[in-house]
Amino acid sequence: MSRNRKSPRNRKSSSTKIVSISEPRPETPKTVERGSPDAASPGSPNRSRWPLLALFTLILVSYPNVVFFSDSLVGSANYPVFDYRFDHMGYEEVRGTPFMNWHDLGATWWQWEPGGQFFSRAYREGDVPLWDPTSAAGTDAHTNVTQGQYFPPYILLLLAGNTPLLRDIYHLSLALISGLFCLRLLQRNGFHDIAAVSMAAMWMLGGALTLTINSLLGQTYAMIPMVVLVADGFLDRPSWRRGGAVGLAVGLLTLAAFLPAAISGLLLLPLLLGATLVARTRLFRDTATEPESGRPVAASLAFAGFSMIGLSLAAFLLLPVHLASQNSSTFAPWYVGTGLHHYPVERLITLVSPRIAFDVWQIQDPSRHVLPGDPMSFSWVGLCALLLIVLAPSRLNGGKARMLLFFASAALIIALKLIGLPPFQWIGHLPVLEKIHFIPYFNGALNFALAGLAAIGLDNVIRERPSKWRIASVAGSLVAIGVLYGLLLGRYRINPGADTVRLHLELSKLLLVGGGLVVVLCLRRTRLSGRQAGMAILALICIDLVPGVLRDRLNRYDPWKDPPRYVSFLRSDRSLFRIHSIRDIALTPNVPQGLGLHALGSRQTFNPPRVDRFLRTFFETQHLPYPKIESLVPEPRWILDLLNVKYLIAYLPTPAEIASLEAAGLSEVFVDGSYHVLRNRRVWPRAWMARSVLHVPNAEAALEAVATIKVGAVVIEGQERVPTPLAGGRVSVVRYTPDRIELRAESTGPGIVVLSDSIADGWTASVNGRQATLLPANYAFRAVRVPAGISTVRFEYRTPGLRAGIWFSAASLLLILVFLAVPRPLSGSAAETA
Repeated sequence: MSRNRKSPRNRKSSSTKIVSISEPRPETPKTVERGSPDAASPGSPNRSRWPLLALFTLILVSYPNVVFFSDSLVGSANYPVFDYRFDHMGYEEVRGTPFMNWHDLGATWWQWEPGGQFFSRAYREGDVPLWDPTSAAGTDAHTNVTQGQYFPPYILLLLAGNTPLLRDIYHLSLALISGLFCLRLLQRNGFHDIAAVSMAAMWMLGGALTLTINSLLGQTYAMIPMVVLVADGFLDRPSWRRGGAVGLAVGLLTLAAFLPAAISGLLLLPLLLGATLVARTRLFRDTATEPESGRPVAASLAFAGFSMIGLSLAAFLLLPVHLASQNSSTFAPWYVGTGLHHYPVERLITLVSPRIAFDVWQIQDPSRHVLPGDPMSFSWVGLCALLLIVLAPSRLNGGKARMLLFFASAALIIALKLIGLPPFQWIGHLPVLEKIHFIPYFNGALNFALAGLAAIGLDNVIRERPSKWRIASVAGSLVAIGVLYGLLLGRYRINPGADTVRLHLELSKLLLVGGGLVVVLCLRRTRLSGRQAGMAILALICIDLVPGVLRDRLNRYDPWKDPPRYVSFLRSDRSLFRIHSIRDIALTPNVPQGLGLHALGSRQTFNPPRVDRFLRTFFETQHLPYPKIESLVPEPRWILDLLNVKYLIAYLPTPAEIASLEAAGLSEVFVDGSYHVLRNRRVWPRAWMARSVLHVPNAEAALEAVATIKVGAVVIEGQERVPTPLAGGRVSVVRYTPDRIELRAESTGPGIVVLSDSIADGWTASVNGRQATLLPANYAFRAVRVPAGISTVRFEYRTPGLRAGIWFSAASLLLILVFLAVPRPLSGSAAETA
């Protein structure tokens, strides 16, 4: 160890900020030489602006084709799943752009983007839809947790038109702002500006954010640094205003989009609180300069209280989601126990690079998974980041100690949980967490913690000359990573094939980065100043990560505004009907949602239980938690008529398949490239007057009876019988919006009006302005009785639990606004009594 090295407990610098639960004591001014590591002190009033410019430059360098050449980050611009004009892109072409280590991309193409178009149309028309008639014969739009339709910045994007250009600006802005939060988090805790920029760079350019920033996951991940920064500010100096900011930040994170990813960020808060309390103990506190904490228990309870108020801010969403999970027939079987899923240990190698063990091995041959278990992998943070973690000091004080303990505990706990190591694996047994996918949705929190640890290691290099054993540890870690990769190559007999050149380039880059880091550390011991070494290592970080972001993308294009001809043909029919298809490239769920078309299947988490079972009974469906239909024609065939399916879309059908469909009473009416549109000429209208009624005692009997009834008949369950025969008549649709439907019924006598939309809790009915009993019709749909003559029938929807949730949210918002208006410290805190 260098003779000039000082003990961490006694080391003082103007850039080290001594913090505690009480108000920090001012530090003694110190003359700093220009160009020394301490010259960029976060306490300096003339703090350099170069970190902000550096992050902005990183965005420009990493996304030049998006910023300067009209390429797009938008998922549907790179792979429009319903547009034959792009089906010439073979898998070998596509895999290099949107697929590389990108987790849950289907949720982007089939849920996030269609949902964005759906809510954008509604918002610009002045509506906030609670019901979605486009999926699963109708399902709740409010409780779909993959849209983020209530996240304020996203609302502004949707109101502005949600165009690909606006989305690209939005995505890149999120990445930049998220990096700025990382920068500020380390600056305010006394770390060098270069170290703070390095954390921001590793977070912005690492796999967790880079390959999800244009999706629901990225929007949620981008909020994690903001929440941690606001919480850190409160724990530094507890006050009512900062407590209100904590509540607001927690609420925003919860609304950002995807609850499993949001929960990963929320779970960082108790770890930060624990790290703060430990950092205040005598073990880490410099007793000569740091006073005793005021009332840490009171401050901790206040922190927990503000966080809970923040969660209550999202009660209008969380309460309905909880009720929906209780009533769903698929949620518990599919999601209870997912908290125990874990990665194979060897999957940790993917933290090194996006092209190590994922891009080359798996995407090259999607038919076989060369690594066992789930094909998803850890998101990379880069070789340089992993090696810098080795350089993190073991002892610090003040805010630095808090950050070191926080990042280390978060990275360790999350990593060990993700590989399933007890006792951390047992976290998956806890309430709520037992229903949460830890893989891959906790990669964001893990990458954030690893980037923080790496930045602390770099800060240590800038301020202290590394010892020989530290340099040897870095070199040994580099060799160990290389040996592990070699063993995996031999174990799984990987044959990169056409990707050999790309793999060799990646390995050469990693060798340059790893070897360059060792050289810089050696020079730091003899020649380089701390600033010079820091800038050199920051350059290595960029060399390591920027190539993982740079890749070919397609031109900015909006298939939602310029759909192919077969979609335009379907949209030209102004009647109320449904479509049905089974190929993922041919308007399967939830793509029609973005086009304003109504379809049968659904990829939403919560679907009406009766419709879900109805579709699974009469169609072939995939074994998934939502009804993903696999057969064009149901058994019996006339179920298509009952479901108001007017058009079927067949993708690349053979002549024999076309003949079979025509034999089933379907006729081909439009051909557009690979897409064949067939019309069902026997389709029933969406709303109709029943000609006869079949009474059954319960739901099971109703489902069985549906397969046997005749055209115009309706199955009604329950003890109360409707007189038969029914009177004739007709029904017309006066108004059809997501949450409110108005029908005009003309009947010669008492009758039953049937609406072939799904029945679910939250729907109410009225006839001629009087509340009417809503009847389950044909097991899964809605019906009401009408008297003779002309009747006005209305159906209205309100999400169960929404009203109570709104009251909780309104009360929480009011409290947060009050807290934000009070700048005083918390009563009884050390900051107040100092």
